[in-house]
Amino acid sequence: FYVYSDSSKTNLLQLSSVHTSCSQNLFLKDKFGSVQLLIFENEFGLFTCFVGATYSYTLSNEAAANAGAIVEFTSTTNGVSDDCLDDLPAPGVIPPDTTIVV
Repeated sequence: FYVYSDSSKTNLLQLSSVHTSCSQNLFLKDKFGSVQLLIFENEFGLFTCFVGATYSYTLSNEAAANAGAIVEFTSTTNGVSDDCLDDLPAPGVIPPDTTIVV
């Protein structure tokens, strides 16, 4: 495998080879130079270090008379932000004395 400094592949940082003949076991988090094994698949299934997670948020407007305006609602994973405002049942608004779960 090749490790470059950027996506233009002009500056090679590392060139490595890994022999996978099944004579040696592979384990999650094994390191080969600067590369670490985080996921692999074999005849027994898919193995990964990553955990699937589902989150929910409870948003409440405890005011008796005024609707609450949500002007920004984002989710950020690994530095990448996703605008979730349109995922709300009534985009941008929580009526008085109401709770919603997203």
